[in-house]
Amino acid sequence: MNPSEKFLRFAAECEAMAKFARSRESKATWARLAARWIRCAELTEHHWQAAGIVKADSESPQVVSPPRRKGRLSQRGRTEQVASGFG
Repeated sequence: MNPSEKFLRFAAECEAMAKFARSRESKATWARLAARWIRCAELTEHHWQAAGIVKADSESPQVVSPPRRKGRLSQRGRTEQVASGFG
């Protein structure tokens, strides 16, 4: 299970707690916690997509190399590519 799936599970647990909470303040607190976990899941998903990481069924994510561009890279572009781990 990847982090975004874990965060969504935490959000679901918070939503369940909100249903069982007795006071209005407790319900609101659990609902805010659920919303935060959902936001964490969205941010994690966005980060993984930006980094080129593919979700896998296993615990460890897999890094996917970006598509190769046609033509030669300038020295600066090549240096940046190597520094980022995609060279």
